[in-house]
Amino acid sequence: MSSPIFITNDEVKSVLTWPLINESIEEAFKSVVSEDKYPLIGDQDQPYANQNARTRTSTHNDSGSLFTMPGYIGNHKLSLPNGERKAFQTLGCKLVTWSPNNQNLKPPLPTILANILLLDGETGQLQCVMDGTLITAWRTASASVVATKYLYFGRKHVQGSSDGVTLAILGCGVQGESHALGMCTEFKVNEIRLWNRTASKAVELSAKLDEARNSFVNSNPIITVCPRVADCVAGADIIVTGTQTAAPILNLDMLKKDVHINAVGASASHYSELNQDIYDVASVYIDYWAGAKTELAGLRTNIVCEVGEVIINDKKTPEKGITVFQSLGMAVEDAAVAQAVYQHLKNKQL
Repeated sequence: MSSPIFITNDEVKSVLTWPLINESIEEAFKSVVSEDKYPLIGDQDQPYANQNARTRTSTHNDSGSLFTMPGYIGNHKLSLPNGERKAFQTLGCKLVTWSPNNQNLKPPLPTILANILLLDGETGQLQCVMDGTLITAWRTASASVVATKYLYFGRKHVQGSSDGVTLAILGCGVQGESHALGMCTEFKVNEIRLWNRTASKAVELSAKLDEARNSFVNSNPIITVCPRVADCVAGADIIVTGTQTAAPILNLDMLKKDVHINAVGASASHYSELNQDIYDVASVYIDYWAGAKTELAGLRTNIVCEVGEVIINDKKTPEKGITVFQSLGMAVEDAAVAQAVYQHLKNKQL
């Protein structure tokens, strides 16, 4: 029996691309709806999943948390470096810690640290332990990119339009950065607006985006640091909220009528960033029901369906109104991405 390997963050970074991760996330979205839509899954050309809601273990005085996220995704397709698209059966488990005091350390550490255990889907043999910190940042952003692709750019009046969009980023930490990069790499963004409670972080992100602009669909977007949330989101087509606020920062009267919001921040709950008046009128989409039933239990809103149901055309893309992707994160996302990274690294070593 061969020994498992450890894959470092630098090794992950060497092969991780937005096309690779977006493909994996789209497969993960589809997999969680397949159990209901395709009961005879062995006869269907669809990915499928088995996962539970994440478990949480608190550390001393509730100063941090360990989240355990096991998941199995079967028959998910990956594009390999040789051009082949192959199906995989993947078993994985992510261990992720949330330690908010890390940012005060000298030198600081990321607030969220993660490792992914990748196991053989047939034998259960541990293949590798993979640093999952970068994957967590990217796959969370990729989930918003894929949701935006279907919930905003899937609208008929947007399809075929050559007009670019205005993107507003609220919260300029790790998630703000990864979301800005992912959105601008996938979509034509004419203007990027940034807001952060500590303004210097927005300024820092502005500089990073300016350096990365050659990788964007539109290489010449206007990048603006905004002093207020209302200034940042006024007239924006797509909004990302990636903060740790425990109180709402976004109100209905700040928004244009057909905006799409990706709500990804986390504090005491996963839905503290948006005011109730938004949830009263918005159509809300989720990544998976098992997580939503646990982590969105107190949310009063119209949850339409899982994003995967829109991807497989079981539910229609809304043509107008406010849409919200309420992001929770799924174990099968991490497993699918880890499998893709593992395969690409194996190819590099051949």
